Amino acid sequence: MKTKLIKPFKSIMNTLPMMIGIILLLGLVKEYITFDRIGDAFTQNAFLDTGIGALLGSIFAGNSMNSYIIARELQTIGISLFAITAFLVSWVTVGILQAPLEADIFGKRFAILRNIYSGLLSMAVAFVTVAIWRLF
Repeated sequence: MKTKLIKPFKSIMNTLPMMIGIILLLGLVKEYITFDRIGDAFTQNAFLDTGIGALLGSIFAGNSMNSYIIARELQTIGISLFAITAFLVSWVTVGILQAPLEADIFGKRFAILRNIYSGLLSMAVAFVTVAIWRLF
């Protein structure tokens, strides 16, 4: 019984410094980058904005509970639904800043492929979502 508890505890203790660093880095990024600055990154091109939204969402990774508030704020500053959808899907599925920790735990290949596929799928989901939304 003791050995079953020791191995996970050691794993958590080994990754704890990296987790703390990631949390601090995310806090700094979120503190100094405002919605207005995010809005300046977007153009009025649906394809380009979808890619930008997916990239920014990948960097600013967060939880889905905040996504409704973020979506509303992005919408009020004039960001397209393509970009907002890609941003939010990649916000919860891709994690560029967390990738080193994920690579350490699950392996480098897995972390890279999962983030690439999640980023690409976030853009596909954005196009499908907006296409369906416009039907109704």
